[in-house]
Amino acid sequence: MGLGYPGGPALSKLAEQGDPAAFKLPRPLLHSGNLDFSFAGLKTAVMTQAKKLGDAFEERKADLAASTEAAIVEVLLKKSLTALRDTGLKRLVVAGGEIGLDFFVPELCQSPLRERQTYFYLAQLRLARKHGLPVILHVRRSADQLLKGLRSVAAQSGAPWQGIAHAFNGSEQQAQSFLSLGFKLGFGGALTYERALQLRRLASTLPLDAIVMETDAPDMPPHWTRVSNTPVTRWRWVCPSTSCHRPARPTPAGVLSASWPPGVR
Repeated sequence: MGLGYPGGPALSKLAEQGDPAAFKLPRPLLHSGNLDFSFAGLKTAVMTQAKKLGDAFEERKADLAASTEAAIVEVLLKKSLTALRDTGLKRLVVAGGEIGLDFFVPELCQSPLRERQTYFYLAQLRLARKHGLPVILHVRRSADQLLKGLRSVAAQSGAPWQGIAHAFNGSEQQAQSFLSLGFKLGFGGALTYERALQLRRLASTLPLDAIVMETDAPDMPPHWTRVSNTPVTRWRWVCPSTSCHRPARPTPAGVLSASWPPGVR
């Protein structure tokens, strides 16, 4: 339909101007009796309809977009309600987690798990590109391999990435590489450790809009806890640790006024 990349948001915006009942499009697997779904047949039907419209395509494009969106929503709604009915659950949450590579755990560095990680990482990157989604990267001694995969998949479409390199703990060069690809860098409790010199140096020099503060509760405790228990409220204790390593400049009041825990000033 010539909507550019990513197509989903563009389709939804165009659909607001159209009639969802203008074209009768298929609802693939709507009555399959299971939770499977595929939009391959729908995409083919939309392409066929666009060709049939010929010179009238531009005039009817909004109607075709609205009809396409209506078909997608109907399928997803029925499958979601079926999932709730079959499981007995009362709430449906649509979300995603981290993707990436973990070469910190010894077992994950050995074949075949190392190759399996890489296979699924690249597959998930391609899926994110297909749907124009941001990604949260799991980075554990794998920054260079992650960057290689990002560059490889991005080369196929050319669009920039969006996302966060979670719990970043790499070099300045790796940091700049992630930033150049469109990522933010996640910093958290590790900044509070005195030996985290490289991490503190990055926190003091990177642009503020390149940094995302994280808790990763309960797995990134600040140094004064020494236990895996990082409630979200302790985020306010990590922020001053970040600000004190940055050059003097106007700082948001919420950072300066945040309370240190007892005995840690």
